[in-house]
Formats: sequence, C-alpha cells, structure tokens
Amino acid sequence: MIPLVIATGFYLTIPLFKICWQIATKERRLSVAHLLALYFCGMWLGGYYTIGALGMILLGGAQKVMVLCEQEMHDSLVSVLGQQPLKVWVLADGVETEIDFAQLQVGDVMVLDVGQMIPIDGVIVQGMASIDQHMLTGEAQPVEKGVGDNVLAATVVLAGRIQVKVEKTGSETAAAKLGEVINRNDEYRQSVEQKAIAIAEKSLIPMLAAGAVALPVLGVSSALAILGSNFTMNMVALRPLTVLNFFNTASKHGILVKDASALETLPHINTIVFDKTGTLTLDIPQVADIHAFAGYSTNTVLTLAAAAEHRQTHPIAQAILAAASAQQLSLPTTDHAVYAVGYGLQVQIAGQLIRVGSLRFLQSEHLDVPTEVETLQTQVQASGHSLVFVAVDNVVVGAIELKASIRPEAREVVQQLQAQGMKLYIMSGDQLEPTRQLAAELGIPHYFAGVLPEQKAGLVQQLQQDGNKVCFIGDGINDAIALRQADVSVSLRGATTIATDAAQVVLMNTDLQQLQTLLQLAKELETNIATNTKVAAGFSLLSGSGIVFLHLKYIAVEVLAASQLLTGVGIASKPLLEKDRSVVATS
Repeated sequence: MIPLVIATGFYLTIPLFKICWQIATKERRLSVAHLLALYFCGMWLGGYYTIGALGMILLGGAQKVMVLCEQEMHDSLVSVLGQQPLKVWVLADGVETEIDFAQLQVGDVMVLDVGQMIPIDGVIVQGMASIDQHMLTGEAQPVEKGVGDNVLAATVVLAGRIQVKVEKTGSETAAAKLGEVINRNDEYRQSVEQKAIAIAEKSLIPMLAAGAVALPVLGVSSALAILGSNFTMNMVALRPLTVLNFFNTASKHGILVKDASALETLPHINTIVFDKTGTLTLDIPQVADIHAFAGYSTNTVLTLAAAAEHRQTHPIAQAILAAASAQQLSLPTTDHAVYAVGYGLQVQIAGQLIRVGSLRFLQSEHLDVPTEVETLQTQVQASGHSLVFVAVDNVVVGAIELKASIRPEAREVVQQLQAQGMKLYIMSGDQLEPTRQLAAELGIPHYFAGVLPEQKAGLVQQLQQDGNKVCFIGDGINDAIALRQADVSVSLRGATTIATDAAQVVLMNTDLQQLQTLLQLAKELETNIATNTKVAAGFSLLSGSGIVFLHLKYIAVEVLAASQLLTGVGIASKPLLEKDRSVVATS
C-alpha cells in the first residue's frame, strides 16, 4: 500500500505544486509555498504516511468549515435582502397601480416620474426624460432618452415622465443584487487571503536560514520539519473564515454588510458625518403649520403641494401627502413634472405652472418674493423649522411649515460616539437655522447647512484630505455620491434604493443603535484576527524550538499544526458561538 499512499499524498499536493510553479516562472522568486512543497515531499518520501493523512483530513475539515460558513452567509444575505422594501408604479388597463417590486413581470409597464430611480432594465414605450447615468457609465451630463431607448437599473430620472417596459422580472433583478453582493465579498476574501500570504511571506528568509542551520546539525528530516513550522500560513484560510463569521454575525444582528471590507476599515474611522433628514431625524417630518398668501386658502396651498408631490418618495413629500390625507383633500392630476434635485419641483395643473420648493428654488426661478414671505422665513428658521413654498405661475401663494422629529435614540448614540473620541458632523441641504438647532440639541459641534448634492461628496473629500477616515450615514438620492466617496458608507432600511445600493452597510432595523453594534463587531474582528495571528506565531515558535532543542520530528510538527488549526477555527468561530449562546439565553 505504500506506493499507493505516496501517490495519493503527492496527488493531493498538486495544487500546491502548481502555485510553486507559477510563482517561480512568472514572478521568478521563492515563496513560503516552496517551503511547504519541500516539507510535504520530505513527509511523504520520509515514511510519515499516517501523520500526513491526518494532516490532509484536518485540512479538508477546515475547508468544510469554510464552505459551511459561505453557505450561511448566502442564507443570511437572502434573508436580510428580502427585508428591503421596494414599491413600483405600473400601468394596468390604463390605471396606475403601486405593487411590490418582486411582483414585476416581463412585459409590465412601469411609470416613472422625476426624482425616481429606475429599478430595472427596460425600454421606454412612452414619454421622454433626462436621465442621470453617471453612477453606472461615468457620464457627467444627463442623457436625453425617448421612446425605443433602453434604460438601465440604478439610473435616476432627473426630468420628464416615462413609461418603461420591463425586460427582466423583479425576482431576477433581486437575484442579480444578491449575486453582486456575493461577488463583491468573494473579491474581498481574495484580497484578505493575499494579506495573510504577505504576512506569512515575511517569515521566508528566517525559515530558510533556520532550515539551513539545522541541516548539518540535525539532519535532513529536522531541517525539512523546520520548513513546515510556519503556521502563519494557516491564516490564509483562517482570516477569511474570521471575516465570514463576523459577516454572518452582523446579519443576525439585522445589519446587512454588502461590502465586507467595511468591517476592516471601521476600526480606523475617526469621523462620522450624518445626513440630517431621515438619519438623525425620523424619516417623515411633521407639518407644523400652513401659511397662505395672495388670497389663497390653506387647504388650497396644501392641495397644490400634495398634488405636485404625489409621486415623490422623499420624506418632505410624504409629510405633505400625510397632511393632505388627514384632511381628506382631493388631489387634481398633474402633468409635465420637472424635478431639480436639491432645489424643488414644478408641475402643470389645469394649465397653471405650480412650483414647490425652497426659497432658493423660487429665487432661481426669478420669482418676486414678497417681504412678508422673507419675514416668515426668518421667523420660522429661528424656531428651528423649515418652509416649503408653493407658487402658482409667478406668484408665491403659500408655504408649508415643517418640523423635524429627532430620533429617540439619536442623543444617546451621539454621546456614545463622542465618548469614543469620534468627530461628528451634520451635513444637510436644509437651511442654516434648523440644522444649527438640531446640532445644538444633539451636542454635535460641527455642521454644514444648505449643502447641494454635488457639494456633499466634496465636503467628505475635504475631510479626508485633512487626514480623517470618514464614515458617511445617509438615506437619500442626494447622498449617493457622498456615500461612495466616504471610506465607509452606511444607510438605513427604508432609505431610497439608490442610497442603499451605494452604501456598504444597511442598518435593517432603522435604529441608529445598530451603529454601535456595527462598530463593536468591527473592533472585535480586528482583535480576533490579531489574536489568531499571534497564536499562529506562538505555535510556530513552539514547533521550531521543539525541533532544535528537543529533536522533534514531523509527528510533533503535524500535531502542533493540527492543534493550531483547531485553535484557530475556534477563535475564528467565537462570534458565532457567542451569538448562539445569547440566542439560547434569550429563549
């Protein structure tokens, strides 16, 4: 049986030999892989068959654990991604109806208005629109598209109104998103493996030197055994396993980590930038008052604003629509909607041009703003509220006063982050006074107000250039570019789809306390990897010392290697084990 055993041993080592050949021929250098190849050759040719077979079994067991963790990651992603709500408007028998995204079928016709993200690839069958594609194609300028043109998922309708025929089902797109997340984390895992290999490579020269010294003194067997005493190579498998386990633990805490690299970056974050509306405040503000001018009634002002906003999904629109619904107002139909991101909205109603937006929007439209309106703006800002103005043709007819409701957990979270030494900023497109008052209430010393969407990413970049590692937390269309610019990006469940697509992490419970859980998991991940690396180095030192001073051979090396591998798997699995215990205790 000995020839068969040796042949099997060499067959199972072929992948290692291939790696050695590639490194030697393409990179023209030696590596730790060559040391391991020499070690295994000496083991199989030296007659250590039983211990070699044991090593292969243990290696297979470690690979099995990795596969199980990957399957659990996949199941967790399916579960957590399924919690993300998404509705779409479709045209059925001439009637526009809102349905779940997952119910979309090939051939359905979606109706998309300004400010909305196109959720799925399709072709325009009616209407024209200006579409922002730069997130996908890098095109700086919006693209004009009309009937017969293809549109891409994750692009945004900036102006116009279109009907899009669906080319893929909603479930297919959901599967594509799942595949994208898994592929992104597979790429990250490969980079993690490369980092572990780079650490192990640092021991190449010391191990070669130790083997060379041992060769004339202790003999060939001991010299080859020393070459196999570098157990830091096991971190090539253990480090990705650790990341996967923390990834799965985050999912069980209701945290969707779409890019696992965020977990390794978070411990180095020293600056957190919060978007204001929907992040530090509740998603939907409240209508505090309605002001009417030019002989219009408050009900008419609210009706016009709600009619203009009826297809919008941002928080201000939802607040206005909720107030109109509470008063059971009947909304007229609109046409020719144009949405200027960060400024306002204009629509046609019964032949009249209705503008809804900020004071800056009215001024950019060259409307005459009465003195009473400017006075009201000053008074409202002093109270920390904000105004959404309504104009009919060229006359300002009213304003809707909104007040934000601070998230119940926001103050505690801010205090916890400040206690950890974090620099905190608020970044908002809102007016100065509401932003200043919110910052004062929460105790956040730094804030940016009146920030346009394109400016947010620039401010994040400026913080980075000042030497900060920045985590940006946002939930709107306007935040997408800033989310991509930040070192780590976080969004909340229920945010706009373009924001959750751009973010690396999504807090699925819509609770900012999850941010503390995320930071804690990231620190534990860093500690776990450092501990496992030190343990591997300790076992390596023990093995090498045993060979030199106690004349140990292959058996001792393999026993220590198995012990280190099992210990490493235990350390890497610690987060999952602790989570399981907490579940049992709770139940």
